[in-house]
Parts: sequence; C-alpha cells; structure tokens
Amino acid sequence: MAEYIIALDAMGGDNAPDAIVKGAIAALRKYGDVKILLAGPPQRLKPLIDSAEDVRARMELIEADEVIGMDESPMLAVRKKVNSSMVQAVLAVREHRAGAVVSAGSTGALLACGALGGRITASLVTGMAALVCGVMCWVSVAELLPTGLSLGRKEVTAAGFGAGLLAMTLGIALLS
Repeated sequence: MAEYIIALDAMGGDNAPDAIVKGAIAALRKYGDVKILLAGPPQRLKPLIDSAEDVRARMELIEADEVIGMDESPMLAVRKKVNSSMVQAVLAVREHRAGAVVSAGSTGALLACGALGGRITASLVTGMAALVCGVMCWVSVAELLPTGLSLGRKEVTAAGFGAGLLAMTLGIALLS
C-alpha cells in the first residue's frame, strides 16, 4: 500500500501530458511507496498509462477537461476553470485524497488555488525548484495538510512534510 499519495497536474507545463506522465511512471518505478493521482482528460491520459502495467495499480485518474494556460490571469482562471487539471489536483489534496500536489503549470494559478472555497484549514507550504540543463525550468509544489509538526508559523504533519519533499523530488524528476 502506498504511504505517499501525490496529486499531479498532468496537463501543466511544456510537453504535457506526455512528459509529465512519463516522469510520473519513472517516479513510481523508483519509489514503491508512492501512489499518483493524475489530473487531466482521461482520453489523453489513459493511453499513456496503460503501457505501464508494472505501476498502473498505483496510478489513478482524476477527470479534468480544462487546462489553465500560462498567459491567463491566475485568479480568474482558477475561478472560471473549476474543472481544470490544476484545480482538480489541488482539490484532491483539500479533500484529503492526496497529501501533496505537483504542477509544472502556472505558479500564480497554483498559489491562487489556495483560495478555493474560502479559507483552507490546512497549511500551505510552497516550494520551488529550478533545474538548469540548457534551459531553466520551474516546478511549483504546494502541500496542504492537517497540522502536526511545527515549522515556525506553518505547521504540517511529519508524513505531510515527507510527502512534500517527495513531491519536490517528483517535480525535479519530471523536468529531468
């Protein structure tokens, strides 16, 4: 059984969903205690994950038929595109179906997702990782978890902190 469940915006970033799903499959093969919830249009994601029979049981699809573009106003896009892959991935964390969310999409929109439905009772810890391999890439990781371990003014559970670190690692793997 997976110890860490990570919601992944499969439509965020360049070369999505192919590159994102490929990175997710590679991460699942490397980390046996991870389950990934892929948010995006099932008709585009299903063919990509069906060939990964060895890790298919640890992938679940979250249906989302909209995508938030990098050129859109973050707050307006989050409000208007409630069925976007990013919003649905964040909602999976808010509904406690996942412990962390990873998106290579719009950083502003990912942060705007924190305002969905009013105040979120869990804490929001945001991190960014940059990779330089000819091109600079950014990945945003937001972790919304029940309180537990105190880290200054923000609190997260020990498992949630681990999920956040793992999510950061997954984000880096997706961009490698």
